[in-house]
Amino acid sequence: MWAVAAMAAMLSTALPSAEVFAQTARPGDAAATVQVHRQIDRLLSQFLGASGAVGYQSIDVARAGAGFDFAIFDLRLHRADGGAHTFGTVRGRLTPAGSRYDDVTLTLPESWPYRDEAGRGGTVQLGRQRIAIRWDRVLRASTSFDLEFGDITFTGDATTDLLMRADEISARSAMEDEDGLWSGPLRFRMRGVELTGNGARMHLENVRLAVDLQRADLLRLAAARGANQATGEPGSTAAAEKPLMAGMQLAIEMRDVGFQTPERDQVRLADVSYRLALSGADQPQFDARIDVAHNGLLATGQYAFWKLLEMRLQVLIEQIRSAELSRGVLASGLDLALPGGDAADRDDEALPRLVAALAQAASTIRLEGEQTPAPGLDASYDGAFQADPNAVYGWVGRLRVRVTDPTANGQEPDAEAMRYLTMIRPMGEPVDDGTALLYRFELRADGRLDLNGRPLLPAPAPPVPQPQEQTQ
Repeated sequence: MWAVAAMAAMLSTALPSAEVFAQTARPGDAAATVQVHRQIDRLLSQFLGASGAVGYQSIDVARAGAGFDFAIFDLRLHRADGGAHTFGTVRGRLTPAGSRYDDVTLTLPESWPYRDEAGRGGTVQLGRQRIAIRWDRVLRASTSFDLEFGDITFTGDATTDLLMRADEISARSAMEDEDGLWSGPLRFRMRGVELTGNGARMHLENVRLAVDLQRADLLRLAAARGANQATGEPGSTAAAEKPLMAGMQLAIEMRDVGFQTPERDQVRLADVSYRLALSGADQPQFDARIDVAHNGLLATGQYAFWKLLEMRLQVLIEQIRSAELSRGVLASGLDLALPGGDAADRDDEALPRLVAALAQAASTIRLEGEQTPAPGLDASYDGAFQADPNAVYGWVGRLRVRVTDPTANGQEPDAEAMRYLTMIRPMGEPVDDGTALLYRFELRADGRLDLNGRPLLPAPAPPVPQPQEQTQ
């Protein structure tokens, strides 16, 4: 996603300059100007060190009423993968808002050249933009911002094909401070995105991501970030032993997503949503809930086996032991909602690690869901698993799956549904007068997996003791 990376890079260059200008810049003060340049170099390296190197020709600062107008000339980003963006002149305004905050607005050029990792050149064009940021000097992050970029296109020099276009890419946040604890949402949206390359094509009609924090201790998170730089170990400070927040909700929704291969094979998904909610995270034990829903997954060609008309899954993870949950993972979850900070502290695997840590620290996991893999063929499932330190796999539990059999009512399912039924029918137990098949799975403490009371997978063999070497 070149456009997103380019916009994020531009925003990062502005955030540290906000703090610097508010504290040191004065027109005609050569020493302050030199100090501004030095601090911008250091902070740009801190913010963008993981992405590449930033360069510019000069920076001009001029007082304008209660604030400052500034311009960064010949701004360039050299990405670590060999790509580059030459933005040219970026202009902005900074207005101090009290002793803690700076309000910053930015204006990017309407177009600029770029080069991808393979050395191919092209042009980025930006139809409309709005960049308004409130920078918190204490947190060294932005808790309130309104960013919107519209009518974005990427074209290549060697071809007239449109490599990327987007009707809108936006991000908004308005977190509020109550007694030193912060609550509020961050919302990210991509609308009308088309990507092409090497004969393939991808379409994203609407993508939304929201992170909602409840009573997050952002001051302690900022202190933990500083300690991380010194120790290199997230969550290793005494402050990190206390809860960082009362709860968090993460939601991802996508509508009308499609992909076409160079061979014209297609995959389309009408709707999909993922939700993760943590409640009571500031207590010794808390709960997490994961909801997944898919609707209208259809594919052709080599991906034709990917068909799922509807699917819903709910996972409830109960009685999670806070003391056993990595504070570094929770800190990474907060990083999802807070632009700024040291790039080296950020965790790209925050969400997968969070889900894995929740499962490891939980005492009970409950599952409930349903799906329709083919017309007339419905499946539902529910079950629960309990943590057991004496179990081979650490868990014991049961899962119940019920699948309808449309042939029992004289219906004629399509060929794919019939193949599916033919494969699973011998393992099922007929119920409801033969209109459905029941599958009862049980994971035992010895590691054996049973299906309808009969062994499906044997218990793993105990480890064979290794002979010890005799010393002379």
